[in-house]
Amino acid sequence: MSATSPRTFARNKLEIAVAPGNPKGITGLADLARPGLKVTLEDASVLAGRYSREALSKAGATVKPVSNPLDVKSALLTVTSGEADATIVYVTDVATAAGKAPGVAIPDTQNVVTTYPIAVVKAGRNQVATLRDTFRVLTHPPGEDLFRSRWRVESWRGDRDQR
Repeated sequence: MSATSPRTFARNKLEIAVAPGNPKGITGLADLARPGLKVTLEDASVLAGRYSREALSKAGATVKPVSNPLDVKSALLTVTSGEADATIVYVTDVATAAGKAPGVAIPDTQNVVTTYPIAVVKAGRNQVATLRDTFRVLTHPPGEDLFRSRWRVESWRGDRDQR
C-alpha cells in the first residue's frame, strides 16, 4: 500500500458537561455566563480550549472560568469531583463519563466540529495487509458504526470532498 491522501474517518464536536441531574439547569452556552456558576475551560493553548472559546464567542457568551485545565480529562474531572458546575468538552468525553457528567448539547450553529483524518504515509512489505485492513475498518461500516455508537463521533459519510 502506498501513501494516500488524508481522509476523514470521524468527526467530533463540543458538549457542555454538567453535574448529574443538571442541578444548575444549564440548557446552553449562554447559561455558562450566569453569575455564581463555576465553569472550567481548558487552557487556550490546547485545541479544546480554543474550540470552547470559539463556541462561546459564537453564542455571544463571556465566561470567566474558575480554572483552565490543560486537557479535557482534567476539565471533566472538575465537574465529576464537584469543583465546577460545568465545562465544555468533546461529546466523546461526555460519553466516557458514563453518567457522572451528563451532556447538554450545543447547537450546530454555535458548535465547533473537529475532524479525525487517516492516511497511510508509508508501508513496509510486512505492514501492507495490516495497514490496508485498518484503513478499511476505520473508513467503512462496521468500524464507522462502532466509532459512532461507542464514542459518539460523527460519521464522515457526508464529507464527500474528503473521501
